[in-house]
Amino acid sequence: MFNLYIKPALRNFRRNKLFSVLNITGLAIGMAGAMLIGLWVYNMTRYDRFYKDESQLYILRCKGVVSGEMQTWKWVPKILGPTMIQEVPEVSAMTRYDNNWKFLFTANDKILEADQGSFADPDFFKMFGFSFVEGGPTMDWDNGNGIVITQQFAKTLFGDKAAEAVGRSIKIDSVDVLKVTGVLKDFPANTMFKSNYILSWKYGAKLGFVDSNWFNNNVQTFIKVAKGTPLAGFNRKIEGFVGRHSTNPNTAYKILAEPFSRNYLYDTQQNGEFVTGRIVLVKSMIVIGIFMLLLACFNFMNLTTAQSEQRAREVGVKKALGASRKKLMIQFLTEGLLLTLAAFIIAGALALLILPFFNHLVDMDLRPVFNLKLALALGILILATTLMAGSYPALYLSSFSPIKVLGGKFKRMSAKLNLRSVLFVVQFTISMVLIVGTIMIVENINYARSRSLGYEKDGLMFSWFSGHLDQNYLPLRNALLQSGAVSSVSKNMSPVSLSQSNGWGMSWTGSSADASNIQFLRFSSDADMVKTLGMKLIKGRDIDIYKYPADSTAMILTESAVKAMHLKQEIGTIVKDNRAEWHVVGVIKDFVIDGPFENIRPMMIEGPRSWFDVIHYRLNPAHPVQENLSTIKKVFDQYNPGFPFSYNFADQAFQKKFEQSERYRQIAVFAAGLAIFISCLGLFGLMTYMAEMRMKEIGIRKVLGASAKRLFLLLSKGFLSMLFISFIVSTPVAIYLAHVWLSKFDYRIHISVLWFVEAFCISLVIALATICGKAWKVASTSPVNSLKTE
Repeated sequence: MFNLYIKPALRNFRRNKLFSVLNITGLAIGMAGAMLIGLWVYNMTRYDRFYKDESQLYILRCKGVVSGEMQTWKWVPKILGPTMIQEVPEVSAMTRYDNNWKFLFTANDKILEADQGSFADPDFFKMFGFSFVEGGPTMDWDNGNGIVITQQFAKTLFGDKAAEAVGRSIKIDSVDVLKVTGVLKDFPANTMFKSNYILSWKYGAKLGFVDSNWFNNNVQTFIKVAKGTPLAGFNRKIEGFVGRHSTNPNTAYKILAEPFSRNYLYDTQQNGEFVTGRIVLVKSMIVIGIFMLLLACFNFMNLTTAQSEQRAREVGVKKALGASRKKLMIQFLTEGLLLTLAAFIIAGALALLILPFFNHLVDMDLRPVFNLKLALALGILILATTLMAGSYPALYLSSFSPIKVLGGKFKRMSAKLNLRSVLFVVQFTISMVLIVGTIMIVENINYARSRSLGYEKDGLMFSWFSGHLDQNYLPLRNALLQSGAVSSVSKNMSPVSLSQSNGWGMSWTGSSADASNIQFLRFSSDADMVKTLGMKLIKGRDIDIYKYPADSTAMILTESAVKAMHLKQEIGTIVKDNRAEWHVVGVIKDFVIDGPFENIRPMMIEGPRSWFDVIHYRLNPAHPVQENLSTIKKVFDQYNPGFPFSYNFADQAFQKKFEQSERYRQIAVFAAGLAIFISCLGLFGLMTYMAEMRMKEIGIRKVLGASAKRLFLLLSKGFLSMLFISFIVSTPVAIYLAHVWLSKFDYRIHISVLWFVEAFCISLVIALATICGKAWKVASTSPVNSLKTE
């Protein structure tokens, strides 16, 4: 076996060191890319898929016609879960989950403001099976006086005594004292649950966060159903649940259960169903990973078949001595397997080396996984790579006729259309498509960044309400204005960069029955919103509760709201909902509060009859920012003692909205870079081989008077013509994929011909840089060196 197959393979590797190195390098890079992408895909597809009773876990969602369109959302009334577990026998457990709360914690002498707090019901731990390092959700939890914390948070609070956390007391917001009933093992990275601590839902009720309004959809609710419960039949049973419990016709939407295992990947709705979302990126990455491997295999096939003339006599002699085609195929496949194994070892080391960079790229903490499934997957990867890369060379090389080869009648694959040309075109077609994709993502991000926001984000800051800010807001506001650090102040429902509330069921003078289905975003203001946020007032005036006490029910409409309501006389219009009657006092220009790639939605800004969570303040440009912040901090410390001064810049909050798009851009750059590099390895190898094969031809041409420039063009034109073919082939493919990608964004750039020109120019420059040195060196070689043996 060794002497028959492996020894000749090793001898061939030594004889063709350059091509062996290029083959192994190309395969290693392609396999390393595929490994990293495979690890990422594995992690994504395992998101919230590791629970013991996974098939019985569901998340509840609503479905109904809103603004004339069928929509669905994963936020339901708080009362739905408790009512359902009482009335639906199939539901064996239920938990509501409300995340991203922030409280001030006092434990012994340590005081800190901790975010990522959650409210949940006791069944939360039973349903998802999270492990307790110590204790559990016991009696104090049921009474609303307990708190469960994670290992890491226990260390933050109690330091060296974290192991003795259970039973210790924690003061929250300097008011309530809760007892630690359990310490959870830190949540795994691939789960939607990211809490530092979990509070009882009964404690949330004590704080006033719980309501029984069937019209208020504002909490995620998970249920566990009896094993074997058919989803379709269960959904038919619960779809009219809200309608049966609410007399308000505007709440007659369906309640449906969605498998929790789909929650993370299918997070974007279309036509009332969650059929897309992160799964699109997962599928895209799978395709990119396959392309990486294919590009590497194409290199192998190209470089191996390019050496066909050198291997032809070897094949002819072996066949003349009695070697069968089957044995020759096994020999060439063995060579392919050895190259693949060498490449696999290097790829593994390379993947581990690149993993920290890749983690930063995808914003995950990916770690190598070792199990039986992984071993099987890697075995399949090696076998598939060997077959893809080595099967055609084995079939092609083993097919040579010994009579023709040894008789000097062997002809190279010199036809204008051969497999090497096709593979070259496919390689650079894939590379150009990835380059176009990268350019498109960058241009789309820049287009959204340059979008008119409708407010002035520079110099604008906001702080969330905490501690005593709500009751001390008026003196705080006055002190801020008198300090000279800010020019104006306004309190609002949410940051100007974040939409936290929407609703429908509104009516107004002259509105039709269908108007109740129009969905409006909600915002709120006490005074000076237009001035503080830097908005443009089109008609009427701003809300000002301090100047006009009746503005407690005042309302401002955006341009889109006026258009949706078909109003001719906006000022003075009375708008009714289930909470109040509002009178319109002004109209402002639309502003972007949703994602930067989403269309503007109609919005109603309500007066102080609404609720407030945020204080906005505009910095005084006459003073340095740090000086302003120092002054503002003193004011906050005075009126909110014991609580740290937390603040956010509006421009930074807006930039965070591009994090996912920036991640797509980085992934596209990574994939395009790998594709180009692998393609250029193959191009360099082919150029090197062709130059060696045509040395004597070039020598003869130089003797006959051909210039170095003419010879350079002769060597290069074949590759450049194939590059142009790649451009033609890639253009319609890239146009289609760009159309599919951009269609997912409401606010997007249009496809531009410049993207394709740029992609071709980039590919051309890289190709010329790859072949230029070798082609020029060969064209400049003295004919004496190439013809001296003739």
